Amino acid sequence: MNFLQLYYFTVVAEEQNVSHAAQKLYISQQSLSNHIKHLEEELQVKLFERTPRLSLTYAGQCTLRTAREILKLQKQLYDTIDDIKDEKIGSLIIGTTHVRARTYLTEIIPSFLNIYPQVQLETVADRRMKVWEMLLQEKLDLIILNQPPENAFVERVPLIEDPFCVVIPHNLMVRHFPDNYKQLLDYWNHGGEFHADLLTGVPVIIPKGTTISEKAHLYLGRNQMSPHIAMQINDVESTFRLCQKGVGITFSYERYANTMIRNYSDSEMPIHIIPIPDPDMIGNVMLCFLKNRYQTKLMRSFIQIAKDTMSRKSE
Repeated sequence: MNFLQLYYFTVVAEEQNVSHAAQKLYISQQSLSNHIKHLEEELQVKLFERTPRLSLTYAGQCTLRTAREILKLQKQLYDTIDDIKDEKIGSLIIGTTHVRARTYLTEIIPSFLNIYPQVQLETVADRRMKVWEMLLQEKLDLIILNQPPENAFVERVPLIEDPFCVVIPHNLMVRHFPDNYKQLLDYWNHGGEFHADLLTGVPVIIPKGTTISEKAHLYLGRNQMSPHIAMQINDVESTFRLCQKGVGITFSYERYANTMIRNYSDSEMPIHIIPIPDPDMIGNVMLCFLKNRYQTKLMRSFIQIAKDTMSRKSE
């Protein structure tokens, strides 16, 4: 038995398909099957039922739990040795949402790689709760999320606050407030507060399944508003793009909204970002990691660089 066999076994157990596991591992299906066969022969048990479809036997389930612990200890050993050698090499897997990847990782990663150019850095961008689950499953070293759930096993390090805002295309301002849109814009540009009753009759686009959607519904409910929801989309970038094309207003976080405007500077439609000064609406972006997991030098350095970078951004 060796670490490689245990690792191959865990991948097959997770994929529940030898062909898919072989593709993921970049080895032949026959080679992978041989590794599993040799492991079964050494343990003298059957690890998988092959029919009607691949599934773990009870012995396989027990072996999987132990294999994961062994591989976890192996990684911790290698991480510890890397730290002892004090070499600026290694790997780090960072998870976040697509929104936060564009807003924050593009700021943090260049600073990190400037100090650790030889590090193999991998980023995973996915849905918020998917990223959270991957951290709990120890598939990610660190994650960056807005308002991550509280969990006794997870350390949360505050990075930056991101004000909630409403994003309004200029043509909707002209269409819905033809007599006073200039006065409204001047009022907001000088720090005036946005009032929810201005949304009456204005089409709204909401990115569903996000913290933006949760905050938007909270804001509308608090102000007893039932605006015309023109669209609900499960993609924040598409939501913002449609807003820029004048389909409707949307809600966002101010830093992300400004990032999107910079990315789409060729937009034909001027966009106005008006902060909503409600402390309960502010996004709290945090960096999270498992408390019981050994923190490598690279992890500690990434955390510090992330804090320093975001601190400068908030000044």
